[in-house]
Amino acid sequence: MSRVGTLASDTIMLSQLLNVQSRLKDLNTQVNTGKKSQDYAGIARDTFSLVALENQRELALRFIQTNTSQQTKMEIMSNSLNTVMQTISTFRSEMGDFLAKGSDDPDALSLIQQLAWTHLQEVQSVMNEKMNGQYIFSGGKTNTKPVELAWGSLTDFQSTYKQASVSATVGSLTFDNATQTITASNVGSLSGFSAGDTITITGTAANNATYTIASIDSTSSVLTLTAAPVNEVIAAGVTIQPQSQFPTTRAGNVALGADYYYKGDNMQIQHRVDENQEFTLGINANDPAIEKAIRAMLLISQGNMTNVETGNAGLIGSVIQLVNDTIQHDAANNSEMESDLLTMQYKIETNVTTVRKAIDRMIIFKATSEARLADLENVNTTEAVTLLTSQQTALEVAYTAFGRVRQLSLSDYI
Repeated sequence: MSRVGTLASDTIMLSQLLNVQSRLKDLNTQVNTGKKSQDYAGIARDTFSLVALENQRELALRFIQTNTSQQTKMEIMSNSLNTVMQTISTFRSEMGDFLAKGSDDPDALSLIQQLAWTHLQEVQSVMNEKMNGQYIFSGGKTNTKPVELAWGSLTDFQSTYKQASVSATVGSLTFDNATQTITASNVGSLSGFSAGDTITITGTAANNATYTIASIDSTSSVLTLTAAPVNEVIAAGVTIQPQSQFPTTRAGNVALGADYYYKGDNMQIQHRVDENQEFTLGINANDPAIEKAIRAMLLISQGNMTNVETGNAGLIGSVIQLVNDTIQHDAANNSEMESDLLTMQYKIETNVTTVRKAIDRMIIFKATSEARLADLENVNTTEAVTLLTSQQTALEVAYTAFGRVRQLSLSDYI
């Protein structure tokens, strides 16, 4: 045998060549991708830290997205409440002008009612604001318009609610069970009532109750009721009070809530800011502040108010008190619930600040985590290129040496 090389030496040299080629391939991949490895096995020592940091970064990204969306929603809500505040403040100024002109001026009364109804439509519009196709003031019923008044126009509302109370000298009253009627001895004394009115009678022995008028005769002295009274004749002292007046307060014999306009639900929407913090927004269109604003404008919009002061001396005061209580609740006013527009705005602004700070904090964390992930995942390009060049040279030398050894023979030395 004349060759210098042996099987063993060739095997060792081939193994070393393959090792150099493998390192060269890895370095080439690192230079092309900028990553230390294409799988976690290549960075086994840092795998746990890398995976944990990636999860924290993704969680921060999700919180940034949800908080940004919530911030946008609350800013829309804040703008809506600002509009309501401007509207109710304008209405308060207009009520002042109305009082200055004289509340018994029919032209001034007609104007303030038109203005009140216009403002009411503005409040209804901003409370029906949407975001991403969902109503934001309707609680959990995001597909339901939260504010929907039953009356399509001022005329419709005035045909249902007539403010003026009725005062008349009726003489004696006869209640007849068989004919379901109330008859006044003074002809024409019941002309202030009309079919459909609901009346409450007091001062009798057996007929103190609430009735609905089915019809009134041509002499305006006989009321036909939808339910029969008890037979009774009363000489004097009976009071017939119309109940078609829109309620002035939430207290008293009328359980007034927001049901007359609110179609959403009472769900309080919660928002999670991060892993450790959440808040309940609790801003819906049935909030007492919104209800008071709507009620104030409906009160002044009632029909049959040719003379407000003589019709109801307390009405103007009730409207102004409601308007003031809508903007800022008077602690001494026990007949109204505590909420007001200033409190609602403060609650939203506080939550907006909380969310904004959380977003800023998470953006910083995201940048920091990405920098650390880059340290764990990415290769030093300059160092990798230098090593690649070195390994290429080493591979060339190794192949040259291997070829030279394969050519050597003992005969060359004899």
